[in-house]
Amino acid sequence: MITRETSMDWARQSRPGIDYVKTHWGDLRIRQEGKGQKVIVFIPDAPAIIEHHDDVFAARPEEFTFLSIEPIGTGFSLPDERFDFSFEQFSDSLLAVINARTSSPVTVAAGCCNGYFSLMMAAKAPEKFEQFLIWQTAGWEQNRHFLDTWIDPKQQLRGPEGAAGYSAAKYEATKWWFEISGGPQANDREMTKTAHHAYDHGGCHCLAELVQSSLAVPTPEFKKISVPTTILWCGADPTHAKSTPESLLPYLPDSPIIRWEDAGHMPDLEFPERLVELIGSL
Repeated sequence: MITRETSMDWARQSRPGIDYVKTHWGDLRIRQEGKGQKVIVFIPDAPAIIEHHDDVFAARPEEFTFLSIEPIGTGFSLPDERFDFSFEQFSDSLLAVINARTSSPVTVAAGCCNGYFSLMMAAKAPEKFEQFLIWQTAGWEQNRHFLDTWIDPKQQLRGPEGAAGYSAAKYEATKWWFEISGGPQANDREMTKTAHHAYDHGGCHCLAELVQSSLAVPTPEFKKISVPTTILWCGADPTHAKSTPESLLPYLPDSPIIRWEDAGHMPDLEFPERLVELIGSL
């Protein structure tokens, strides 16, 4: 029988450097490797989890410390009653982990919804961040189109039975997502296998709760941030074919845009070595 305790025990032993950080909003699973002064924080874009960052960690330069943090509701950062899935609590809990693990300013590399959490962290504590690399995070109006077109076109996730329905369908839904969102170099079979293996041991993907949180307010209160940010836009991502990186510029004035036309929704999984090289060059 899989319990919360057995799930967390398996999750601690899955890879080297894995641990949990307790926060007011719940326990977040992390992986940390290296002792370099330059700290890079990666945030897996669910259904991707820490284990999907194996190749990212394998590409780590000697002088870097890498940290991968699963937001609550992703993988084995299992939600509890203290967490309400608001963007405010997502950003606060991630910031608490970063503060607990390093006193130095960090670089954050994150995509899609995790990009919004990054914007909120930067507004709360700009001194904590050296820079951001954000990909596939569109302006809020375009994000709503993405949500309505790709994530919840039948409006099932946002309904009262959304969480239970997705929990029952997450294996097939995860397979579908990795198949359709990746670029031509994406290994969707291995991505799916890794996620399913985590589900077999009690891992979670609380997509319905995130969708409901996204719709709870008309427009989240994002602010212009002062932290230097580079926007990476991946042209082989069909789910963001109607989105533009320029739509995020109101919050990130003067941020450079880099385009990878051969990458899909998950450049950290599709081109881990190239992504690490890009971070090192910023």
